[in-house]
Amino acid sequence: MAAGIEWVFPKPDGERYGERLPSFTFRQIVADAGLPEGTSAHSLKDLAVQWARDARIPDDTFSEHADTSTRTINRNYGPSRKIELLEAAAEQITQKAWREKEERRAAQAADFLARRDEAYAAAAAAKAEARRAARRAKAARKRKASAPGPAPGAPTPAAVVVPMRPPGATAGGAAAAPAPGRRAVAARASS
Repeated sequence: MAAGIEWVFPKPDGERYGERLPSFTFRQIVADAGLPEGTSAHSLKDLAVQWARDARIPDDTFSEHADTSTRTINRNYGPSRKIELLEAAAEQITQKAWREKEERRAAQAADFLARRDEAYAAAAAAKAEARRAARRAKAARKRKASAPGPAPGAPTPAAVVVPMRPPGATAGGAAAAPAPGRRAVAARASS
């Protein structure tokens, strides 16, 4: 790392503090750095990982510097970002597809609204026509009911009278004998 310093928090001579950094020493480092009180070593490690990745320092190099394994860094902070791939993807991303999708949705919505309005208008026209037809039928019934009948004393149309022949009469006027059948049998039985 820079100036031959191999640790994040080295002693003044550049050596490591050991397995554990004394808490009073860490608090002094935080105060000297102007960081907020209560800053933990872990939060600084998070920041160091982020800066190392932004600087494109390989995880295995940083893991030696941070005295942790590459596996731990990847497990806790996710796999290394491929900055070049992200930048290339960002350059290819546009809002064109999103805008086209929104335009299609807007066109579908407008089409739906137009068809709905047409259906409403057709239903309203059919309803109005049904009302007009009902009014016309009612007016026709009223006219028929109020139409004047024949004037008093006026001749009524002659009824057609159809003469009926009495039973058993023939066209010549003579009575015909009943045909043998039930009536004839019934007449014999009663005598």
